[in-house]
Amino acid sequence: MYYCLSGRVFEPSPGSIPLSPREFFRLSSKAGFSAVELRRWQVAPENENAVAAEIRTLSAQYSLPVEMITFRGRNLETRADYEYFLRYLELAERLECRQMKISGSPEMLLKAAERAAASNVRLGINNHVHTPLETVSGMLEFLRKVAHPNFFLLFDPSHLWLMREAVTPWLLAEIIPRISYVVVQDYVETAGSSGIDIGLRRVRPVKLDETGEVGYQSVLSALEELGYDGPVGLVQPGLISSAAGGKQWLRENCSMRNFDYEANPTL
Repeated sequence: MYYCLSGRVFEPSPGSIPLSPREFFRLSSKAGFSAVELRRWQVAPENENAVAAEIRTLSAQYSLPVEMITFRGRNLETRADYEYFLRYLELAERLECRQMKISGSPEMLLKAAERAAASNVRLGINNHVHTPLETVSGMLEFLRKVAHPNFFLLFDPSHLWLMREAVTPWLLAEIIPRISYVVVQDYVETAGSSGIDIGLRRVRPVKLDETGEVGYQSVLSALEELGYDGPVGLVQPGLISSAAGGKQWLRENCSMRNFDYEANPTL
């Protein structure tokens, strides 16, 4: 396995100053990550060419490949959506990006997966709540419908946990050939007013000094025993509302998550 830092960790809130691409790559490198996932606030087809050029330069400078970008703004349902997907695919090619997060109808996803294969870009879908993949049965059925060798699962154990669906050894053995990315975002169940209703639970993201209830240690260990050697993406590690909070989390927690990290006061 290798570890990927997602731009969602530093996603700017209203009125905040976003982390620059250079700062993001520098933090990812210092924290020992092996790749990065870029969100729409960091790069999108509408950006000037200079943005993608800078990211490619930083990727080479820090030896941090762009693991994934996210097709945002729409689902892949219509011809217009497909034309917009082609713009994202061109962006992925320019960034030498390995895969793209996407959602849409099975028919259009099959077409897109075939096209992306020619560009050596994997397509993957997240088993998110409030989608057809929010349950184990729905996830397996969707993967059967889009049975293309270039279409994968961005596996998020927390969303099955949110729906009270069990992540069993049988399930992991069943889906591991389709997994191209494992999402790490942890929660605890709460009855407090600070919680939010997601799936069948009222939860809150873990705080900086907490361990959540999803059970990532056992899930990642089981996947490793099954031979999974792909990316593990740190997406939303806690209640982080600023770049400073993200830096604090990296300092305090990366070593606990088996990242190759040494505390650095200049981080």
